[in-house]
Amino acid sequence: TLSIGKGADGEERNSASAYVIREGELAGCSILSRLWHGVGHTKDQPTISTTFLKSGSQFNNATTLVDHLHLLSVRVNKLLQSIDPHQFTTLQELVRKAEAANPHIRALATIDPLLMEGRAIQFNQTTPNHADRLDPPKGWAVIVVLGHVRSGTLFFPRLNLRVRYVSGVGVALRGRLLKHKVEVWEGNQRISIAHFTHLGLWNFYGVVCP
Repeated sequence: TLSIGKGADGEERNSASAYVIREGELAGCSILSRLWHGVGHTKDQPTISTTFLKSGSQFNNATTLVDHLHLLSVRVNKLLQSIDPHQFTTLQELVRKAEAANPHIRALATIDPLLMEGRAIQFNQTTPNHADRLDPPKGWAVIVVLGHVRSGTLFFPRLNLRVRYVSGVGVALRGRLLKHKVEVWEGNQRISIAHFTHLGLWNFYGVVCP
């Protein structure tokens, strides 16, 4: 299920103007998060994202997709372990606490090894300059680009740096600390998968993201 609308970052990342809509291509965003909070409800019990639960067939489709992303998830974990071993081991601690309180996470872990609790799968999306305000200040996000992209960039205005952002490229960034924007690309369908963790979950389980 894809959505286009305001959402948590309404004017910044998920407004209708952020998407390139072309015939024969998908446009929109689907959130697959094992555990997260609704906006403004970080004191409440976190829950699985509704993308998993809209119907029985939707649950089957979502879990099948997560299963197919298994190898990518392993690589994202390994990347985080390589660039920030301390955050990697602390994230493992967060996962253990979340699993102890939520049996569905233990069940999903049999097909999904990803330590970060969430993915945003984005089709034909650009973004204005923004910070990932729901992430921990030093939390890492990992974005992987797929599809049919000949050229494109991820721009960090503060650094005046453009990073190659085409099919097969993965970028790790501290998106709350460093504002960034995804620019228009050359090519056809673009799919980006953003792997993320949110500060609200760390706070809820009393773990500090280093």
